[in-house]
Amino acid sequence: MEYPWYAIVSGEQLQQGDILREFPQPYLELKPSHIKELRLGKHPDINIKIKTQDVIVMTQSCDLENSKVDNIILCPIYNLAEIESELGNSKNDIRGMKEKIRTGAIHSMHMLNKSDAHEIDLQVVGFRNLFSIAKEVAATFAKDSGDRARLLPPYREHLSQAFARYFMRVGLPSDIGRFK
Repeated sequence: MEYPWYAIVSGEQLQQGDILREFPQPYLELKPSHIKELRLGKHPDINIKIKTQDVIVMTQSCDLENSKVDNIILCPIYNLAEIESELGNSKNDIRGMKEKIRTGAIHSMHMLNKSDAHEIDLQVVGFRNLFSIAKEVAATFAKDSGDRARLLPPYREHLSQAFARYFMRVGLPSDIGRFK
């Protein structure tokens, strides 16, 4: 039995696993001095920059469908080939890092398969730089963007599980010593 990784969808209905290409991400250039001014009741000039990047919807589909959220979580998604140079200095280092991402050993990243049928290369979802945006903004963007890829089960659930593992990690101040 074959399980395709992606479907092509359109319209404003969002689901977890929807890939939005060139999504506008706002950045506040907030400085410590702005916080001080805000606390004093002043209204400082705060610059906003917009950066476009490919993102994937991480908010659970049931929350989207049942209108349980006003904002949705988006994570950046990168073509693996475009970030290879950031993975190491040698071919062996890069190959090793790609394998660690593929197997889930790098908790802050998750690899998605390519699809020749949908012209999708190997991709990496980054969990470190997530952001949220109003659901209606993302829905309007999706509707106006035309066709988009949607990650399908069970790969969508696998991504969700990797996302949960990243956030549920617990770092201990002191661990049990190794057995000798």
